[in-house]
Amino acid sequence: MEALQEVFNNREIALGCWIIISIIFGLFTKAGREFFKSVVIIVFSRKMIFLYTIYLSFFSLTVFYLYHAGFWDWLLLKDTVFWGMFVFIPLFSKTIMQAKDARYFIKLIKDNFRLIVVIEFILNFWTFNLAIEILIVPIAFLLGGVYAVASRDERTAVVNKLTQLSQLENLC
Repeated sequence: MEALQEVFNNREIALGCWIIISIIFGLFTKAGREFFKSVVIIVFSRKMIFLYTIYLSFFSLTVFYLYHAGFWDWLLLKDTVFWGMFVFIPLFSKTIMQAKDARYFIKLIKDNFRLIVVIEFILNFWTFNLAIEILIVPIAFLLGGVYAVASRDERTAVVNKLTQLSQLENLC
């Protein structure tokens, strides 16, 4: 366990535990197995593999350039992988789906920069012991899910208002 904590912090370990538990639980239910089958078909489709190739090429070239410029080294590999998976892939997907004009990119950068600065500050500087992190991860996941669902429908405006992070965005 100590070797694992040398590489990963408690939040990352807790997140990994919940992901493993979710996958195991999903494999033992019929709905979970059907979901995994449909996801595998989508993830490995020809169009998605083409997008992965573009994404990984751009991401690899960026890291390679930063390495040779002296701004990146191997100690940043874990953070780079996490950033690529949880920030860059969703941002890449969102951009492909919604980019219609040049103003979209300026708005996207502003919106993400404000929120990312606050989230990165909290996540990188405050971690708790493993037991607390194991409790925080599903609560944060649940709140994120409630926010995502509530922001889609006008009937849930009260819930949406409660879960909005606009107060945090105004601080940035």
